Amino acid sequence: MSSDRARDIIELSTEDATLTSVETARRAGVDLDTARRIWRALGFPALGDDVKAFGADDVTALSLTKEVLETGWPLEEILSIARVYGQSISRLADAESRGFTNVFIAPAVEEGSAPEEVGAEIAPKIEQLLDLSASLLDYVHRKHLSVALQSMMLSPGRATEELAAGFVDLVGFSQLSEELRGGDLGEVLSSFDDIAITACAEAGVRLVKLVGDAAMFVSPDAGAALEAALQILESVEASELLPTARAGVDYGEVVPTDGDYFGRPVNVAARATAFARPGSLVASRAAVDAAGPANFDLSRIGNRKLKGVGPVDLVRVRRNKADPGE
Repeated sequence: MSSDRARDIIELSTEDATLTSVETARRAGVDLDTARRIWRALGFPALGDDVKAFGADDVTALSLTKEVLETGWPLEEILSIARVYGQSISRLADAESRGFTNVFIAPAVEEGSAPEEVGAEIAPKIEQLLDLSASLLDYVHRKHLSVALQSMMLSPGRATEELAAGFVDLVGFSQLSEELRGGDLGEVLSSFDDIAITACAEAGVRLVKLVGDAAMFVSPDAGAALEAALQILESVEASELLPTARAGVDYGEVVPTDGDYFGRPVNVAARATAFARPGSLVASRAAVDAAGPANFDLSRIGNRKLKGVGPVDLVRVRRNKADPGE
């Protein structure tokens, strides 16, 4: 990408947007309704047919999507993946832009630089960021896809999967968020994210999502899910920055959809945290039984009625005091 193109992005220029949606779809060889569904799945705003908001890159992207369709992929599957792409990349772009603003734009403005001067100065840096991001995204995508495909080979073609689902959330976060300033709150959330990502990677479970003060993860290995939950709790407890956390884990049939997971185990894991004391893990009997013999100390809580789920046999899970890894 040229420096001029990068500068266009900084200035929010629309000089290269010379095509309407109708013209873009026609050039790509895709019917307009399909093109609109793809753009909508990616999270792009709906535009009038006479609005010139597209360019050569849009034609290329739509042409590539057409090639995927021609390999035999159903449109609904492509739309499902497109929704995940759109949500994930939108979040990535937001994080990148905020980071770029903090590192380059805000300091330049504080020093008295005019907006047009800032745009000209950082255009090469934007170009470099885009090139590096493209390469890094391709690498990360290939690595994660390889792992996911290997996992899928164990249960090909199934609409549901037997997995352990886990939730960990910070205790008293709402009050804490009211007390902290923006930068301090961001530091708290980043610290929690780092802990959850590290613990899940070390335990070999899949981190599904981070939502503010909560983390969700899944694994076909219930013991690994319990381990991940305990690791997060212990790391949070050791942090001087974070409040305590609590966790819940269940095991059973879940429905994978658009990179997320739904079903009773997810609901049970989320609801079980309400019965967890600060710093503790509560799991269902199903999760504990699925984990089998392990280095955990268990104490039965008993049947508890979980909102929207019904009665569930809950167990408090701790590390075995004889565990040398403690």
